[in-house]
Amino acid sequence: MVDGAIDEHIVFDGITKKYGKTTVLSAVDFRIAAGERVALLGQNGAGKTTALRIALGLAKADSGTVRVMGVEPHRSEALVRLGYCPQVTSAPGVLRVRELVRMVADLKGADEPTHLYGRFGISSLLQRQVGALSIGQLRIVITLLAFVGDPELVVLDEPTAALDSEHKYIIWQHVAEYCQAGGTLLLASHDFSEVTQLADRALLLHRGRLVKDGPVTDIVALSDVTAVEVVGSIPVDLAGVSRVLNTPTRTILLTRDPEKVVHGVQREGHRRVLSRQPTLEEVFLTMGDAES
Repeated sequence: MVDGAIDEHIVFDGITKKYGKTTVLSAVDFRIAAGERVALLGQNGAGKTTALRIALGLAKADSGTVRVMGVEPHRSEALVRLGYCPQVTSAPGVLRVRELVRMVADLKGADEPTHLYGRFGISSLLQRQVGALSIGQLRIVITLLAFVGDPELVVLDEPTAALDSEHKYIIWQHVAEYCQAGGTLLLASHDFSEVTQLADRALLLHRGRLVKDGPVTDIVALSDVTAVEVVGSIPVDLAGVSRVLNTPTRTILLTRDPEKVVHGVQREGHRRVLSRQPTLEEVFLTMGDAES
């Protein structure tokens, strides 16, 4: 174990990673201090998962220096002090839930975390086989595993993706309590409501580069984009639209001139129009347009 408190739980200094000829991360620098709540944001392919894997010691950077809890991330001194919830949810289906939790506790040299069963609402699932769980139940269990051993740092990769509001709230509530007690959080998510609920600082990756580092609220504010939603389709091009996104029931127009776009939509006879704050994914799309 590392003696004493570590002020900086994660340090990335000039981290570059390539897969073949493709540069996935390019000279990325950031520091996450003890007790911070940080969201790692970016479109799919921006380098988020690679950054997390490097921070967890699951991948090695081609250049630069990374430290977790003051040591190289693959060292046991770091690994026993952090918890991880991967985006891809899988576990041995024949194990019972309690057996899976105990196995992880044994690997970390920790006691069985019986206090977490009630908090995560899985007391009734402990004797059920993992393979018999619903998607939401399995996600709750996998997230719980990240908190086994009372880690000082928790890394969560899309922890509530595809979950209903009930399961999402269970995870949010525990993560919020963990952070309020002084825990450090690194969260990768596309859900802006999740990010604003759990994090106060955002690192924004775009094409492998760190392009923003600041308060979560600034990420959307700095984009200067409004989303105009229209029920149905828009058959004509409208002035002032940066990007058009089509869904089965509506059209989403991303714009920096919402008044002009709303007027144009209404001239085409559409009356069911909504202007709103963009989602993170929509912000990423317009940032990409701005840099092209």
